[in-house]
Amino acid sequence: MEDYDIAYQPQYGAQGLNAETLALSLSARPRGMRSANDIAKFTIQSAGETWTCAAILQQDNSYVGSTEIPLRDGFTAYLTLTDRESGGVRHLLLETVSGLADAAGHR
Repeated sequence: MEDYDIAYQPQYGAQGLNAETLALSLSARPRGMRSANDIAKFTIQSAGETWTCAAILQQDNSYVGSTEIPLRDGFTAYLTLTDRESGGVRHLLLETVSGLADAAGHR
């Protein structure tokens, strides 16, 4: 069963008018996992920039992580799995989100 969940919340600065960063909570439970052989991380890409955060394996075989990134209009999130033995990398698309800057008060 594949199960992905991404929650995101703009974080507002001292003035409280415009969001400056975006807090992300990510979880993924991919099919066909070989968790013992994989090194996992979440990868977030936006406008040519890339951020990563740890993906912690839970008892239910899902990965969870959280991070903050600078506010962008949108982003794409992946679960990146690297096989410890072969070095092979898999990027599992979780979600693509757009229209965030307008929703957070940026014009």
